Amino acid sequence: MIVVDRKQAQWTEAAVVALPRGEHDRFERKGYIVLEQLSGQLGKPLAAFANAAGGGHLILGVQDDGTLDGVPAMKGKTPTREWLEQLIPARCDPALPDFRVHEVVPVVPSAIPPARVVLVIDVSESRANHQSTEDLRFYQRVGGRSVPMTAQQLDARRKRLEQPALVGRVDRVVLVQAYPHEGGVFVELTIVVYTKNIGPVSAPRWQFVPEGIHHLNHARRADYFGDRRAYPPHSRSGFIPRGDRTLFPSGPGRDDEIDLGLHLRLDSMDAAAIRAELDVMLPPTIALQFKVAHDTDGGTSTMALLAPAVDRDALLAAIMKQLPPARDLGITV
Repeated sequence: MIVVDRKQAQWTEAAVVALPRGEHDRFERKGYIVLEQLSGQLGKPLAAFANAAGGGHLILGVQDDGTLDGVPAMKGKTPTREWLEQLIPARCDPALPDFRVHEVVPVVPSAIPPARVVLVIDVSESRANHQSTEDLRFYQRVGGRSVPMTAQQLDARRKRLEQPALVGRVDRVVLVQAYPHEGGVFVELTIVVYTKNIGPVSAPRWQFVPEGIHHLNHARRADYFGDRRAYPPHSRSGFIPRGDRTLFPSGPGRDDEIDLGLHLRLDSMDAAAIRAELDVMLPPTIALQFKVAHDTDGGTSTMALLAPAVDRDALLAAIMKQLPPARDLGITV
């Protein structure tokens, strides 16, 4: 399960005003309220945000229609922000482990009434299930509201928190080799996918599962090769079997490789022609679909574009370096 750090460095009046009107799962507004009453109304939304996937923000001193009415700037001789920082941990059980209280930076001129402030409490998603100490109930965010969680929901969330959380990304696309083939050039590429465990427990048994390459240039479909067994006989690449590779929480990730062969059809051997053909064969839409599974989670399909991982200048230079002179290819320069 991915646990999101929801804390921001700063909140400004402009950012608060720009938030969408109405109720939302990621934030909740509370208009003006005397601080004595506020202290008994924090546990429910704070527990809900801590239990929510992605956490959230509790905004104090703003009505649902966006009106900035503020809350008192001081609690006795203590700034309200500092008073909240001391009060918040005890509003939930177990105490909130990861939150931040902001005093919103006003604009000039400001719509916040004099002697009042707008406060935002950032609450990160927690790895524990939290209940409000005000009524000893567990809450979640549903439809922009904080609602009680059932025993089944609590158990499901607890199980997810005890599993690895594996995320993968297309890290780079590199050249294996390039060589003459049928009047053009055959390019063997490797797509490197980096997988990391951002969950709380190790993943000793996991599997990278490629599901296909999509959104390629369909007019040239016959010039794509996803199976190295269909590569020309010149190919010297070989499959290296991989065993289980434990992914530890917050530890280093692992690389997996996918083969992709391209038959470049060229009329000339200059760099511009090769670059143009690469642009045709590697359009911005081309993407790798894959998932990362482990023994308690079958994984979710991810569609990742290849373009951001392709350094076209480096790829072109590597191809040119490997090819023999154009006269040996029988190609017009």
